[in-house]
Amino acid sequence: MEASMSRTARRVSLLGRVAVPFQDVAPVDYPADGQIQQKGARGDIMFIKAELESIQAALEKLFEVQVTDSLVKIWERDVREQSYDIEDVIDTFMIHIENHLLTKPHGLKGFMKGSLSLLTRAMIRHRIATDIKRIKKLVSEASARRDRYKIDNIVAAAKTKTTIDPRLVGIYREALVGISGPKEELTKLLMESEGTSKNKLKVISIVGVGGLGKTTLANVIYQHLKGQFDCDAFVSVSLKPDLKKILSSIFRQFSGQGNALTETWCTEEIINKIRDEINDKRWISEGFIPGEDVDTLYEQGGNYFNELVNRSMIQPAYIDSHGRVHACRVHDMVLDLITSLSDEINFVTSLRGQQSTCQSNKVRRLCLQNSMYDHTIRQETMKWSRVRSLIVFPDATNLLPSLSRFCILRVLDLEGCQDLKSRQFKYICGLFHLRSLILKGTNISSLPNKIGNLSCLHTLDIRHTIITELPLTVVHLRKLVHLLIDASVKLPDGIGNMKCLQEISLVGISRSPNFLKELGCLTELRKLQISESTGAWHKGYEKTLIDSLRNLHKIHHLYIHGCELSTEFISNIRCFSQHLRYISCGQLSILPRWINSSLLCLSTIDLILNVLRQYDLQCLGALQFLHCLRLKVLKIEPERLVVSTEHAKFHNLAEFSFTTSAMGLIFMQYSMPRLENLELGFNVRQTKGFDIGLEHLSSLKDVTVRIDCRDSSTSEVQNADAAIRRILYMNSNQPNIHVIRHYEQNLIRDEVKVQKEAVEEKELLENKIGSWGGNGGVTCDIKVPPKHL
Repeated sequence: MEASMSRTARRVSLLGRVAVPFQDVAPVDYPADGQIQQKGARGDIMFIKAELESIQAALEKLFEVQVTDSLVKIWERDVREQSYDIEDVIDTFMIHIENHLLTKPHGLKGFMKGSLSLLTRAMIRHRIATDIKRIKKLVSEASARRDRYKIDNIVAAAKTKTTIDPRLVGIYREALVGISGPKEELTKLLMESEGTSKNKLKVISIVGVGGLGKTTLANVIYQHLKGQFDCDAFVSVSLKPDLKKILSSIFRQFSGQGNALTETWCTEEIINKIRDEINDKRWISEGFIPGEDVDTLYEQGGNYFNELVNRSMIQPAYIDSHGRVHACRVHDMVLDLITSLSDEINFVTSLRGQQSTCQSNKVRRLCLQNSMYDHTIRQETMKWSRVRSLIVFPDATNLLPSLSRFCILRVLDLEGCQDLKSRQFKYICGLFHLRSLILKGTNISSLPNKIGNLSCLHTLDIRHTIITELPLTVVHLRKLVHLLIDASVKLPDGIGNMKCLQEISLVGISRSPNFLKELGCLTELRKLQISESTGAWHKGYEKTLIDSLRNLHKIHHLYIHGCELSTEFISNIRCFSQHLRYISCGQLSILPRWINSSLLCLSTIDLILNVLRQYDLQCLGALQFLHCLRLKVLKIEPERLVVSTEHAKFHNLAEFSFTTSAMGLIFMQYSMPRLENLELGFNVRQTKGFDIGLEHLSSLKDVTVRIDCRDSSTSEVQNADAAIRRILYMNSNQPNIHVIRHYEQNLIRDEVKVQKEAVEEKELLENKIGSWGGNGGVTCDIKVPPKHL
């Protein structure tokens, strides 16, 4: 799979670049002084382009079939390495062009400097021309080997050859010995209807390495159960499925028309035929249809990542409340497979332990993992100039050579490296092709003034460093997409010129007050995080922020914290609310009216509210795609709010966090049907009863209860703890329970509480004692009886 992806990437990235830069610059930079070698460079470039187009066509044919011929694999490997070499030459050429543009003569001093560099530039042009000749020779040899090895004939034969799916052996094999146990278990999972609708679609996954008998087991169960359904089909799907063939097979099996001529039907027609056949009541085939194209390359990359997760190639290690995977791991067997494929195509070189994972000296991607062993000999033989991606782990910082060696580096990840030396970071501004610079968690204290020279940079991450200010030249990073900083970092003026920015976080308004005015120029912005933790938030900020937000039509993630926002400001946010997916704001008086069922994209809400009402709860429950809800409420009106299926439905809510002083929520039966994670926080003394219907939340997996022990007695806290556990024990899903006690040092011991109540009663009585005139002018104190007496 990796080889196929690499092959596709080379087709896309290389041919689009091979001729354009040379053709555009050659007439200017190549002197007309009769130098035959340089004059012939243009013709050589056109020859290379034509040959690569022919090779591309052969690779596309090769991509469509699975060829195991060793000669084809050797040819493919050589072509892939040549494509890297060609792109290296192009990148090196562009570096010299960029340097030439940056050092144009200005004045006498500049003229003299430019004159002295003429010889150097001539040597560079000569070297590039020589490289082009060498590439032409390599491409010619590749084309010749293609003809000599008869690659096209081998591919054509493989394409026309009728292959047998190896899983067919499992499908028609006699039943395996010892599958009665798994068969009964899977049959029970498919057929049982307890707690679920009988007609609800069910998906059962059988996971394991190849050859274990998964297909055989699935077919045995299928043959056993198919008679109990009106429609049935058994379809085997490969890694490169033909959607039309799959749908045709489903239709023929559903309809019994084994000779149906579905070859002339379009995909949509086959789907409609299947729908008609099952009358919209049986298994629907829409799940086989791939999703729509995404808008950006980052989303496309996310889809690739999710596909790897779905195929169990990688395993999620941490998933946030939005369902996004932030950390992952792989099984040992998958790691061995990845390592093997990587070695085969020289994809990545990793220095860990006593030896590297790849023996080739032509390193494209390098990972330095630890320095427990001496890699000096290995490093001396490496060709650093060809490295495109470099990842350094904290334990291997001392292995990092000078960055001046990595002339075509595109990715530099130094996250967590706390002992970087200044000499190692010195030449960072010379990495013209750098796309991603990750310095998160390092000991870097400042960025160089020439950081603006990195004109290709897409991502800059300096979070959790001791950097306090960005250089003025950072605004020259016109291709920057992600700028990740801390609130303590001061931004320079001119951020509004960075038109490609899609994400900027976290901006401290007190450190960068002019940012709010320039924010409206960042029309491509998707994610914005701003904060004011110094208490210097002014009402004047709100109008400036609203004016800027009106221009951000693509924003979907808004985070504003550290301030109390006015009702007027919140009501004006609705100007772009239709696109919001995530909103987290400072303290609000009430829930904004525009948060209602019209928001079809909103999936996460994180708010602090002065007051929460029953109507507000109904508006939140009507949000169809709300996945995560976090509320901190100062007061509930009335004292009890009901979460029911009538109004506050919360159909898709999976995570709910609710903190208040007096717990006033009541969960009715069937409410929040998909809620898995629940977190509650309340004060024991102010809460009146804990029978709040937790047993009705049928999908609960994890419950965290945070008890505020202030002004409460030990017995009250213990009783609250026991009551919560008792109610959750009644929940049929048996969720995990975590009860956390806060402010236990403020607990009131029972005997102290008694004394305190006695003192309070005494003070109450004394307040009701008045003076009684009479008795010869003698003043007497009397106790006033209660009114009811």
